[in-house]
Amino acid sequence: SDAVKLSKFPKQQSLRELGQGYYHLVFRYLKALWAAHATLVLDVELEKAGEHSLSGDVQLYSHVWVHGRRHGAATQHRGQSAQYAYIGHRIPVQIQHIFRVEERFTDTQTLTANLAIVCRFQEDPVIFNFPWALWYANPYTSNCTPQLIFRATDIGVQVWQANIFGRSEVIALEQLSGHFVLAQIPVRRRDLWITIAFDHVCRIFASAWDQSEPYCAGCHRIRRNNRVRRIIVT
Repeated sequence: SDAVKLSKFPKQQSLRELGQGYYHLVFRYLKALWAAHATLVLDVELEKAGEHSLSGDVQLYSHVWVHGRRHGAATQHRGQSAQYAYIGHRIPVQIQHIFRVEERFTDTQTLTANLAIVCRFQEDPVIFNFPWALWYANPYTSNCTPQLIFRATDIGVQVWQANIFGRSEVIALEQLSGHFVLAQIPVRRRDLWITIAFDHVCRIFASAWDQSEPYCAGCHRIRRNNRVRRIIVT
């Protein structure tokens, strides 16, 4: 993919040696991904006609660029400074490993995949009333009825358990969607992680407002761009 730029000097590695369960994790992912092109079987099975045994050999990378953003692996010295990232819409993860799979099926067919093994942040079971998690009333709606705006969603602030991660999962590198600010705070004799998104922009269509100046608690300046008004939190 043009969105992915791999770093130089990869290391050849076996998934079975990389970590317990990694081979089967990647096997299940690739079996579904390549289902239209090949039938994958485990390396401990005998191949039948039309089947291909997944070798489990990969090229391991310390870091990579996705859409111009640098991401790194927590298990690599050169990747630790960029080991945290968003996937999808503001789902924070720790990147465990970054690697490329190349499987040659025939003399003319080679399938490749640029992948990462990640672990998601885990929400704290205790709900704390942080200032950014409050509902604010916006009086400037089209029907003159106060409209509630959830600031935590708008400005991208979330709370997680510190140093607690979910199970490992495989993703395509293209799923890495951005960076965030990570801060640790002590709350009631426990440590929590706060993630703060860099894209503090909520887009609100002008049709949702009347001719009055729109207002959002916590937003300090407003820009207009044709039909769309951007409320930018600083």
